Amino acid sequence: MRQRAQRLFAEYGIAALVLHYVVFGVVFAGAWLALRAGWRPESFAGKAGLATMAYGVVKLTMPVRLAITAALVPFAARAWERMTGRRLQRDLAAGADAGGADVTPAPPEDPTTTPGERVAA
Repeated sequence: MRQRAQRLFAEYGIAALVLHYVVFGVVFAGAWLALRAGWRPESFAGKAGLATMAYGVVKLTMPVRLAITAALVPFAARAWERMTGRRLQRDLAAGADAGGADVTPAPPEDPTTTPGERVAA
């Protein structure tokens, strides 16, 4: 699981990191609201504070959160690219432009031929 998360962060960079923290925040807020509404998990004994209990619930859901992040990152990254027109770390590492095409320049054309004419080898 840890290697998969590292690969995900290496490939998608900041997009994966931001989505991971967004999912963390949503789960933390949901746990906090549930605890505030009266839900008390039986595994937390004693008089832990509300935020501490919510954080414990969030830590228990880490495998699920990582799976959600892994499933959503490709979609979120594509949406980010469409909205901003900016390339992600995976594209920069691969040498691709915003459209996903290779940025290697084409070889120069032979000036003695017309465009589209085949040169006999």
